[in-house]
This record gives sequence, C-alpha cells and structure tokens, in this order.
Amino acid sequence: MTEADVLSHQVREFAIGWYRDSQGIDQTEIGGISVGSTLSYLIWQATASILRYSMRFEESLRLGAAPTLWRDSTPLERRVARNYGVTSSLQVNRSLVPQLDEQVISQRMLNVPLSAKIVQKVQAAFHSHLNFPGNLWITDWLTHQVSRSDPLGTVLYRKSLNRSAIPHINRTARLRVQSYFPRDIDLLFNRQHILEFLAREEFEWPNFAVDALCQYVQDTYRTIRELLVEAAAQILSMLEFYSPSTVSLPGDSIETWNLWYQFCRVQNIKTVMYMDGYAIIPFFPILKDSRNTSWLVNAIAAYGSAQAEMYRKNNYSSSEIEVVKPPFIMHQQKLRHRPDEFDAIVLTWTPLNLNPYSDSHSPATTLASVLNTLRKCGKKTIAVKVRWPGELPYVKEVLKNVGDDAVVLEGYLWQHLERSDLFIGGISTALAEVSAKKKQYVVFEPRENGYTDLQIRRATVISRKTIARDTCELEVLIRSRESSWIGDSESNLLR
Repeated sequence: MTEADVLSHQVREFAIGWYRDSQGIDQTEIGGISVGSTLSYLIWQATASILRYSMRFEESLRLGAAPTLWRDSTPLERRVARNYGVTSSLQVNRSLVPQLDEQVISQRMLNVPLSAKIVQKVQAAFHSHLNFPGNLWITDWLTHQVSRSDPLGTVLYRKSLNRSAIPHINRTARLRVQSYFPRDIDLLFNRQHILEFLAREEFEWPNFAVDALCQYVQDTYRTIRELLVEAAAQILSMLEFYSPSTVSLPGDSIETWNLWYQFCRVQNIKTVMYMDGYAIIPFFPILKDSRNTSWLVNAIAAYGSAQAEMYRKNNYSSSEIEVVKPPFIMHQQKLRHRPDEFDAIVLTWTPLNLNPYSDSHSPATTLASVLNTLRKCGKKTIAVKVRWPGELPYVKEVLKNVGDDAVVLEGYLWQHLERSDLFIGGISTALAEVSAKKKQYVVFEPRENGYTDLQIRRATVISRKTIARDTCELEVLIRSRESSWIGDSESNLLR
C-alpha cells in the first residue's frame, strides 16, 4: 500500500475506534446512544484535515523554511498553525476554491420552518384522528421523488396534513436526552487517550497534530453540545409521535443522521440507508453497535445490481442489501431530447477530504488541465457545470487565467444531460447519471484529489484502466469515445 493508503486507513480506524476499548466495546454509550458514534464522521474529517495541515508544516520545518499561511486559510488550518508557532499570514489568497475541511452540525439543520409549525400544531390537536403511514422518510435531493411515490410514506416537511412529519419537541424529551451528552468530553477524548489508541494500533502521528486534534474536538463538542441535545430531542419526539415501522434516511455521515440510526436501533425500528448519490466506492456505512459486531443500519439501498455486487464484495451481507431503481432516474424522466449545445460539459471536482494526502486546492488546477486537454482534442464549445454557487469565484478565475470562454452552468446535472454527449468529471454520482443516459462520461481523478488506486479497486463500475489519472490518459479516453463506466448501464444500473 502507498503512504496515502496507509494514512487514510489509519484516520478511518481512529474515527470509528477511538471510543472503543481493546475488545471493541463502546466506552461512551449511555442508554443505547453513543457520543463516539455520533461524532465519528466529524472526527474522521477533522483528523484528516489536521494531519494534512500538520504534514505541510512539518515538511516546511524539515526543509528549514518557515511554515506559511495564506489570507484565505481556514479557521481549522490556523488552529493547527498555532501549534507550530505560526500566527501571521501572507496577504494573498492561495486559491478561491472553497475549503471543506470541517463537518459540524449547525442550528440551520434543526430549524423548523414557520409554515411547518402550523401543520405541527394541527397534527398535535388531531393526533388521535390521524392515521400516519408506517414508513418515515428523512429525505435529501436524491430521495425527494421516491418518498412521495411511497403510498405508505410519511415524509419530513411534506405539504400534507397526514403525510408530513414535523419535529414535535416536548420538554420531557429534551430532559430525557440530556444525560446522553456529558457537559464536555475532556475525560473521554484527551491527549493521553489518543496516544494510548495510537500506540495500541501502532500509528505514528506528529505530536503537534495530536495536540491540535485534542483541542479541536474538545472545543467543538462544547460548542455543539446543545445542538446535539436539540437534535436528539427532535428525533425521539418524532419517533414517539409518528410511531414508524421503518425509517429511510441518508448515509451515516453527519451527527443528526447518526443519531437517527441509534434511536431507531434502541426502539427496534428498521432503518434503510439511501446514500446521497450513487456510491462509486463504498465509504459508508460506518456505524456499528456497541459491541462492534453488526451494522446499526438494517438495510442498504443499492442502486442497481452493480452497486449491490460492490457492497457484497466489501463484506455487506446480501440480507442487508435491497436493490432499488436509482432515485435519480426519476428526474431524468422529465427530460426531452434536444440537439447538443456543447462538445463537452466539464463537472467541477470535490477532493476526497478524508485522505490527508489530498490537496484541497486541486479543483482549480484540475479544471484548468481538463479545459486545455479538451481544446487540444478539438472541442470548441465547452461548458463548466458547478456543483454549488460557492464554486463560481474560482471557476471564473480559472477561465480567466487560461483564456477560455467556456459557459458556466448551474442547477442540477439532470437539467443539462441533453446538452452534450461528452461529460468529464470526478468520481461522483454524475458518472451514474450520465451512464444511465448512455452518454460518455470520462472520470479524471489526479492523485492530488485524494482517491487512491486501492480505493478505486473496491469499485465495480470503474477500474484503474477505465479512468484517467493524468492529462495523457485523459486525452486517450476522450478520443476513444469510451465511457469510464464498466459494462452495460441498462443491465447493471437499471436492473
């Protein structure tokens, strides 16, 4: 394995194992609710980011140079820098690429819309007369349409009196969940505890990185503790009010969803995981029970036979996999064929921030490389599709720097699928969306974006031979008119 493979593996094992003893038993669980599980993804991403910054500072010191900060350095990067004695920064930006180096619950995730509060009051008043369906859906952009086609579904914030689920907070629930979350976790997550775990696993991490990680997690927990209490109270109240038999929700990658899986487990309610997009590589689920013997989620929704095979190859039991029609296909049914407008549509990249060796600024250089390669291949009309508005500044800066007049597109990808026959992007749901339309999608993933060859080997719909790692390989794949998707998308994606 490469150094990137080794360290990425260590970071994951730390995030899902720091709260377990040498026998794998959860030491933070109270009444079936685990602080360790709840914070696992937060710590996964934070650890990767802190190690990434630490390695850069350590390298500067090794070379006898002063570690540097830029004007656009993130709060987390500055926190790590202080451990190395760096307090000042350059008066220039390194790049305009948004830095997604933290994953933390926010008040925005818990706010109940004013319009929903009206439905909430009516439901409470007529609760005994309303017959709520047994399936509760906590949706995202992907499962929005699927949930509404479920005749037995109650959906979070659906505009329907007896099909809408609204957080019904009550004082009793809030008091009940307080005990699950200690006032601080300094006794659970501290420098000595971290060092003992690292020694047990034979991981060697920089001392400054350990210090920064310890301080960050302790401070962050104190900041979000009341939000975790609020989230837990909302979940407990909803489960008791709507009494679902099944809850379908996204992957266990943020604190609120992690809590959903735990509370459902405590109350013996079946959970089904609908990943936020088509999982090319199986990073989730990550949560297991208190004894580390079984997954918290009861079933994973696999979008077609190829994805089901990927989960089976990566140690998920067939009994835990439910093959379903990919939810994004429903969006494509709205499309009408029209002539191509662009020779190619380029999709922006999000680095794998869970890998400490990834370069979080790489989307800018990656985009520039692709634009230059497309021009070399004779492509004249090009569009760049951004994932979200926060990417617009760096995309426009790249276009300006390379002198390219590509059109910038926003919105959902499915809205643009009929505008070209060639799409170029990274390892993302877009590969499946484009392949479902039987169009060419070329995966371009330079190593600085964070995906390792070992991780790519865990996939079933791509291989190292079908994707590009540099511009020479990219040019070959563009000219070949072959997609990176392996096999027939109709048989392994739609069936």
